[in-house]
Amino acid sequence: MKKPMESPMESPMKAFVCPHCSVVLSDNEEIRLLMDNPSAEEVGVIRLNTEVGNYEVKRSQEVRQWNPGNKLILSCPHCKKNLQHDDDTKALLYICYGNNVPDLQIIFSTIIGEHYTVLLDMKGQVLQKIPIEEPDRSVSKNMWEHFTW
Repeated sequence: MKKPMESPMESPMKAFVCPHCSVVLSDNEEIRLLMDNPSAEEVGVIRLNTEVGNYEVKRSQEVRQWNPGNKLILSCPHCKKNLQHDDDTKALLYICYGNNVPDLQIIFSTIIGEHYTVLLDMKGQVLQKIPIEEPDRSVSKNMWEHFTW
């Protein structure tokens, strides 16, 4: 009998992997991705929290402009392939639990300040959806400075 899968929000054993090359892109706390911000003509690295629904972002020092509403292009740091999904405002990763076989898909927004995440099974069935929230466009650019490393 197959053991029921833990909730993606609770399992510490999850790994986020590239859908193209299957390289693990996460450690226990962060997902590391290459980032291109075309509207600011900047490239760098961002680190996303592995907790589904936690939208904390850390960015490398070369990423100076972080304006809500800007669209990012996210890529795998290993194979360099774009993680775009469906349209150019979403990205796709796979989630594995203790093995090398993808168990879930996660789709998330690539627009700064937009909180949107969908968890799907590998057949595309929606399991959980965290709705879009309107970005707070009143946020000062300086507020984002503490997210650099």
